[in-house]
Amino acid sequence: MYDLDRKAVVLSRTVFGRSASHRPYLAAEGILIIQAEGGVRAKSFDGRTVRELWHAPPGTTITGVSISPDRSAVAIGYESDPLFVRERSGLVVVRIADGQVLREFGPELFDLLRAAPAPLVWQDGGSELVPQAVTHTEWGRFGWARLDGSYGSLPFNQYMATDRSGTFSAFGDGLLGGCADVRLAARTIAIVDTRTGRTVSTLSGGDQTAYDVLAVSPDGRALVAQYPVSRNEWGACIEFRYDLFVWDGSAREPIADPLGVMLSFWGLPDVRLECPNEADERWHRPSAMACSSNPDGELRVDGRAFGRLSAVEILGVVER
Repeated sequence: MYDLDRKAVVLSRTVFGRSASHRPYLAAEGILIIQAEGGVRAKSFDGRTVRELWHAPPGTTITGVSISPDRSAVAIGYESDPLFVRERSGLVVVRIADGQVLREFGPELFDLLRAAPAPLVWQDGGSELVPQAVTHTEWGRFGWARLDGSYGSLPFNQYMATDRSGTFSAFGDGLLGGCADVRLAARTIAIVDTRTGRTVSTLSGGDQTAYDVLAVSPDGRALVAQYPVSRNEWGACIEFRYDLFVWDGSAREPIADPLGVMLSFWGLPDVRLECPNEADERWHRPSAMACSSNPDGELRVDGRAFGRLSAVEILGVVER
């Protein structure tokens, strides 16, 4: 745990998860939310306290979790096991302080998305969620669900990013896969004001270009990766190489330090993992950085060294 004001590490612990899909989420100072077998738990960062927040219904598995912007609630999606049983899928919102269920959605979200829901991101200050359909076979169904019980569909087939205030989100249409890997991009991207649902800007690449939004700023600007479009035996696809720029809604701004831009959009300190060979540095979003080969890299926060590591993931930022 790194103190942004004092610029110092104030607490350090080693936490082991069952798998990469069970990564911890930072809820409040000293509290981690951990997806465990059959439920979601709150764990003290000092390792001394564990309590069950929510237990999945029998015959279901968790599709994902998402923490509210104020770190007070967690949204949990679940689906049937075996898959695609409508009556055993849903989404719950649970208060972290005492485990009280604030809102529960059942088969209505399955009907909306035509598959089990998984919460992606909170928007509009924490009153609205964007759940994605967990279809296991295809991409492209998204909806919104509010704490007042209302819900609806979104006219996009790919969610990309939301700014740290939950005001602006980036979505894509015309989804394309990588020619030789699993990355995704869209022929058209839209920046949406989540308070009103209004699209504030769009960027279209036509037949030759596709885009991915890596980060959105609180004023609606977007850090965009631009991919050239090619064709292989299966059809149109995006190449591995890309260019980065900031899109302000009307013009493109070239950038020299994309990681620095992403960190500033997220309101984070200058966190970098400096690999011995710069060509080995791997990051696509500022929350996760790694060195692709040995030896390990040097973790630096605002220029200060904090030891050698092979990978770093930023869990979140909380206020005291």
